[in-house]
Parts: sequence; structure tokens; C-alpha cells
Amino acid sequence: MTEKRVRKSPEFRRAEILAAAKKVFLEKGYKTATMEDIVAKTSLSKGGVYRYYNSKRDMLHDLMVRGHEERFLKFRQPVDVDNLTLEAVVDFIYEKICDINEMKSIYSEFMLACKDDPELTKLRSELFSELTPPMARSFENWLGGAFQDFPLQELISLTDALIFSTEMLGSREVFTNNPDFIKSIYRSLLEEYRTNEQANS
Repeated sequence: MTEKRVRKSPEFRRAEILAAAKKVFLEKGYKTATMEDIVAKTSLSKGGVYRYYNSKRDMLHDLMVRGHEERFLKFRQPVDVDNLTLEAVVDFIYEKICDINEMKSIYSEFMLACKDDPELTKLRSELFSELTPPMARSFENWLGGAFQDFPLQELISLTDALIFSTEMLGSREVFTNNPDFIKSIYRSLLEEYRTNEQANS
């Protein structure tokens, strides 16, 4: 008697394809990777993969969206957002820059790809827009309620540059050997902003 074949759900298939895409992007880099490379890492046929994703860009899109959601959840879980402290924010940013995480390598590939791909650049802007409201709520108590002039885009751009440096330029060891250097930059920026806000309120 033959076993009945279990049909995998679309969610399972997408997760399998994204896991394969992540592996290929890490091995070959996003630009060098091909759809054929990714198909070869799955249990699906080429047509099966194309049923869910038309391009490697679509896969990178979903990897970034999922990574964005996971990173924000990671921020909220260990941090008491109702009693946010400067050191909690600084420590979180430092960890985001220096921790070893496969998705950071993918994110660096994503930043490189944005340079030549308007659709991915648009996605990066969308992810930033999605991040702003919850980050604003998280910072409100610490900032005393005012957030509209907070330089979040500048802060994220600086952090992205340092993440890129750790992943692509080999700077992680430099930063981990002297954590106070990175932390002092963010501490100074955030303290200056809060002082200015309090003086203007």
C-alpha cells in the first residue's frame, strides 16, 4: 500500500524557496545569484518555484519584509518601551550593528542592490515608513512626547552604513574591540537631541 502524498501548503513552499534564496545569496551574492541556482536548492521544479516567485528580486523583497518584522519584534521584546532609557536604545543599536546574523549579510546585499534597482529602493523607503510610527511610539516617553523633528532617517542611515561596514568591509572586530566608540556616538547624538527638545518645550 502506497503512502498518501501530503500536499505542502503555499506558506511552506514560500518558506522553502526563501530559505534556498537566502542560502544562495549568502554563497554567491545577490547580483551573481540566478533563479536556476535557487531552484536547485529547493525540492520544487522550475515551474513550481515560478508559481510563487517571478524573480530573485521578489524573493529579496520578501526576505527583507520578514527580516524587518523580526528585527522590530526583537527590539520590542527585551526593551520596556514604556520606560525606555538612553542606554537601552544605545545597546540595541550597537547589537544591531555588531551581532552576527545571516539576515544582516542579506541586508547588506539588499543595500548594494538598491543602488541599481529602483523597485528595491522603493521597498527600502516603504520599510522605513513602516518603521517610523512604532519607533515614534517607543521613543515618545523618553523624548517627552515630541518626535516630529527627531532625525530618525539620519540615525537609520548612519546605522546602515556601519552595518554595511561590518558585513562588507570587515569592521566588526574593530567595533567589538572598542564598543564605547560606537556607543558614544549614538549616546552623544541622542542626548543632544533630547536636551534641545527639552530646552525648546
